[in-house]
Amino acid sequence: MTPKDRKLPALNEAELNRLNRKEKSYWFLTTILLVILSITVIVQYLSANGFMPRSLDFESHYRTTLSVGLPGLIILFVLYTTAKRKEILYLKSTLFSQQYLLRRLADRTRELEETLGELQKVAGLKDMLISTVSHELQTPLSSIYTISQTLLNYEEADEATTNKFYRLISEESKRLSDLVRNLLDLAKMESGTMEWQIANFEAAELIDASCRVSEVLANQRKITIRKNLDPALPKIPTDRDRVMQVMTNLLSNAIKFSPDGTEIEVGAAMATDLSGEAINAVQFSVKDSGVGIPPDQLSKIFDRFHRAATPMGVRAKGTGLGLAISKDIVEHFGGQIWAESLPGLGSTIYFTLSLDISDHGKIEEESDTPIGNEIPSDDTKAPSFEEEVAQTLHV
Repeated sequence: MTPKDRKLPALNEAELNRLNRKEKSYWFLTTILLVILSITVIVQYLSANGFMPRSLDFESHYRTTLSVGLPGLIILFVLYTTAKRKEILYLKSTLFSQQYLLRRLADRTRELEETLGELQKVAGLKDMLISTVSHELQTPLSSIYTISQTLLNYEEADEATTNKFYRLISEESKRLSDLVRNLLDLAKMESGTMEWQIANFEAAELIDASCRVSEVLANQRKITIRKNLDPALPKIPTDRDRVMQVMTNLLSNAIKFSPDGTEIEVGAAMATDLSGEAINAVQFSVKDSGVGIPPDQLSKIFDRFHRAATPMGVRAKGTGLGLAISKDIVEHFGGQIWAESLPGLGSTIYFTLSLDISDHGKIEEESDTPIGNEIPSDDTKAPSFEEEVAQTLHV
């Protein structure tokens, strides 16, 4: 029976130790037998050449046994122990192979479990996306339909009422537009098809343009936007429109969660590390006057579809995509975004933009036209909404 025909022992440490002990014992027995064989050869040589004392000399039949039988027997035992040692080595190598395969199997199992977890997470996000988008689409569409029917059926409505209905239609249409644009941006970023227009811009120009966009909403709530900027900041290599998208999103959230008549502070300064040393990045901040963010929510507000609760415990309006998209934009430019908050003292959202252009792409020629005063031309005409949808869906 060959070693391969034998039934393999159970795979455990005790069995491996037992095989090691058997191997050692066979090695020891083989050594003893070889020593005896060596002594026999020496004695035979001494006896054959007359070097043995007559008192120790063997009779002829003993010499025959000593010269033929004993060495043959020893050689048979040595061959047997050698075969046993080979069998033990085979079993040990088999055990080691099984252990290696089990480790590989455990690694593959862990990888598959991680992949399964990611797929389940993606499936959950897909279900959440469908649910959230369906709800967010239904609400403004229902409002627009209801208001339109009211305007059609009540032609005698006064001008003030009609204007109010028109404003509601405009607001709900903007909600739809923002929702679709956020979904388009999210799809482009995840597919890697987002186009970035990199140029050098002043931090003050970026903040001024973002504040102008948000002033109308702030004035409606009698909220003041105060700027706190370091005048010595260098120009930042970035995409103006995307950074403004981040800033206006943060300002919109700050206005949403701040009480009427309060103040919002927007700042920009050179970023520092934990030791206070300046690093090659600019740090922006937006501080509101709201009730703050609970500590257990600080790490979740940048997750997709996460919506913070208002002071009354009601979920804020929106899809929960604004901060998630802002995080993707900031990280694309080698920065970080995070939130700090104290209950009752408001919240501050910080983000940094790296001044290192190595990962930003090619910088375009700087324009002398101030931000917010660009002169449109046919050559630089922005794609229409339909074109943007077709491009994202690869139609």
